[in-house]
Amino acid sequence: MGRFRYCRDVVAEVRRIDPNSKLTERALREWIASGILPALGSGNRRLIDLDVVLDILKEPHIISQEKDQFPKIRQIG
Repeated sequence: MGRFRYCRDVVAEVRRIDPNSKLTERALREWIASGILPALGSGNRRLIDLDVVLDILKEPHIISQEKDQFPKIRQIG
């Protein structure tokens, strides 16, 4: 099971792990809009899997891959 967080919380967690991180909420939103980062809708906000973000940050070449290679998150309900 993933660790789903809002963009703000993901940035805070990444900065807790790496205080010098330059990751921003805007970057996460752009990744979501471009299909790089899968997200679940929750009202006007998006939930994203913290583990997926950490994987992307560990291997930045993932960003240049096709967006269809990422696992799809199926909405329940």
